[in-house]
Amino acid sequence: MKPDITMDDGADLVSTIHKDHPELLPKMLGSTEETTTGVIRLRAMSRDGALKIPVVAVNDAKTKNLFDNRYGTGQSTLEAIIRATDMLVAGRTFVIAGYGWCGKGLAMRARGMGANIIVTEVDAVKALEAAMDGFRVMPMAEAAPLGDLFCTVTGNVNVIRGEHFKKMKDGAFVCNAGHFDVEISIKDLEKRHGYEFCHAGSCGRVACQTKKEACARRLRRFRRDRGNRRLAQTRLDGNRDRRAFRGAEEIPRKLAGGNINQLTANG
Repeated sequence: MKPDITMDDGADLVSTIHKDHPELLPKMLGSTEETTTGVIRLRAMSRDGALKIPVVAVNDAKTKNLFDNRYGTGQSTLEAIIRATDMLVAGRTFVIAGYGWCGKGLAMRARGMGANIIVTEVDAVKALEAAMDGFRVMPMAEAAPLGDLFCTVTGNVNVIRGEHFKKMKDGAFVCNAGHFDVEISIKDLEKRHGYEFCHAGSCGRVACQTKKEACARRLRRFRRDRGNRRLAQTRLDGNRDRRAFRGAEEIPRKLAGGNINQLTANG
């Protein structure tokens, strides 16, 4: 198989091709990437000179992150947690790590179901935004003993670590909504006793790695992601000489803006 264009989620496919099948790269037009984590990985590769094909960052399109990340991931993550834990969210203290578009969406949905929200955020501007949206904001070290449920939505690494696990109350649930499990220090968790990993059904003392893909149906109302992917592929097809752009770039706004017609037509 010799692809012209690949569609990626988390940059796994592009990384594999670069590592194991570099002979495919010279004839490839490029790839598309739809996740925040994947775009971070690809831009790191680009800075290091390791990215050999153009990539369109579908995730950075406003019609993707403003809607799919906020509304789609916000709802599907909460749905996954409820399915995996059978938890009544109302009245619980829900600690959300990260206040990007996915974190905003999750906080919005959880508050709508009656949860008491605490946001942890290392970006001062986003932390201020969370506070002005009406949420309590504090470091994870302060939030750890307060939370009934924790969910990492950052794209960063080791957001919840051993010192936080030590402070958590018995029966706390720890979940990750990111592409990889590195946001939670699994190594630190495995040093402790009395926890369970689970992806569905009832859980024990701590439920870790309750990923939305495992428990919830992905939301694709208005078919927004397919529309963004098609725009990205069109962009790559028009760049056959690879001169228009290199590295990882966004979908041009004038192209992405066309999605509004699709949204209203399918609403």
